[in-house]
Amino acid sequence: MDARDKIIEDIKKLIVVQSQQIAKLTARVAELELPLDKATKDSLTSSKPPSSDITKPKTSTLLRRDLAKCGKNWSVRNSRAI
Repeated sequence: MDARDKIIEDIKKLIVVQSQQIAKLTARVAELELPLDKATKDSLTSSKPPSSDITKPKTSTLLRRDLAKCGKNWSVRNSRAI
């Protein structure tokens, strides 16, 4: 076996190792993306009730701006009826 054949064999081994790593990492990315997909669906973006939200839905910037123009402070403490 000459030097050229040795290099070809080394490259083939490297390709096999990298293919295995790619398969593992692809599976890991899919595993990590699944909970993120579930977390992005809340009562604002689906037909789910608000009580099933994992995280609180974000108040849109436009709504905050409109409330600020009306002189209302958008916070939980100020939104309760007295």
